[in-house]
Amino acid sequence: MKFFKAYGMWRGQEDSMSPPLECAIVSLQASPELLRELARFLESCADRLGDSEVNDPMAHFHLRDEWAGWRPLFPDFVVVSPPQTTKARR
Repeated sequence: MKFFKAYGMWRGQEDSMSPPLECAIVSLQASPELLRELARFLESCADRLGDSEVNDPMAHFHLRDEWAGWRPLFPDFVVVSPPQTTKARR
């Protein structure tokens, strides 16, 4: 089953204990080159989450940890494993 949700935090809120809020609209403002880098990151995450060996409900991947071009002025982009009930129905 296909599953998609987006969550976000305001800059400066990253270190708080507040949970991210679910977003109804997500806007990205980026150069074409950066969008391609983000697309490669997302594809890599999809490959790893689709791997039968990744069965960890807490699996998540940070763009800041995996892209050498990441800078502190960029927002982090985190891909989180879908709920286990969703993965089981694929």
